[in-house]
Amino acid sequence: MPKCNCGENPFVIKTKNIELYNSLPENHVLKTLMEEHFNIRRFVSEMEEAVKELLELNELPESTPLMTDLYRVTDHLLRTERHHIREESVIMLRLDKEMVSTDDLNIRTDHDDLRLMKRRFAKLVRSLYNTPLSSVRDEVSELSKKISDRLQMHIETEDTVLYPLALKQIPGDQWETMTKECDKIGYICFTPGKD
Repeated sequence: MPKCNCGENPFVIKTKNIELYNSLPENHVLKTLMEEHFNIRRFVSEMEEAVKELLELNELPESTPLMTDLYRVTDHLLRTERHHIREESVIMLRLDKEMVSTDDLNIRTDHDDLRLMKRRFAKLVRSLYNTPLSSVRDEVSELSKKISDRLQMHIETEDTVLYPLALKQIPGDQWETMTKECDKIGYICFTPGKD
């Protein structure tokens, strides 16, 4: 599979916590995660548009750019797993070591639920060529809405609660080590500045 260049375009970051984003140095763990959030939101928006277009059809044509878009967006949403692994294995693990509870934020539960929803959505998208559109239309619509709503709320919680908490509670001398841990886990094709 050719290398994806979806994260190479410069963008203007949009976040509910622009102050935190602007205060972080380049390549800071939290800044990288926030930049990935921007791209995840972009893919959610593209998913919504593609599903809207799909729902206007009575049947799926043999070949359509719409399906290419749906496959691409679905693939990118599935790739967010490394993002979640870095959050859980690096950020949340450090907060646990600092005796800071994040249980009430439901981050891990969200990750688990979103993983299942995204996989189900991917399965539905793959089935569109062998299944009548009418038989999956409602589920595609409902599931894309659930994914969109849940991801938007989840990202807002991380940007406005989890990340500021992490910056406040995790000692400054640990962030360089945390960056190396994130490097070992790896990044996503749409992580700006990372391969």
